[in-house]
Amino acid sequence: MKEPTTPFSIGVQEIVQINRDFLVSQGWVLKNEFPLYESFAHSKNNDLICAIGLYGDFSICELHWCNKTPERQFSTINPKLTKEDYFKIIELLNIKIPN
Repeated sequence: MKEPTTPFSIGVQEIVQINRDFLVSQGWVLKNEFPLYESFAHSKNNDLICAIGLYGDFSICELHWCNKTPERQFSTINPKLTKEDYFKIIELLNIKIPN
């Protein structure tokens, strides 16, 4: 993801809690880095993917085990999501993340 350059994007990055460091600490591995977002896959379940964006975007999805189409998904542009929200989203989607 490119470095924030506008006052808005700099401010967003200062308040975002669900960032690269947090996702890596939760077992996610960076797969692709683009100018406006980064995509991740989970190290213990290849059917889990997520992405974060420069403007506070967060999305998470579980792919169907057979045909790899999105099954359970959540997406928002909300830089005020907290780490607690991350765990609530996982629980609400009924996504099983191995330890």
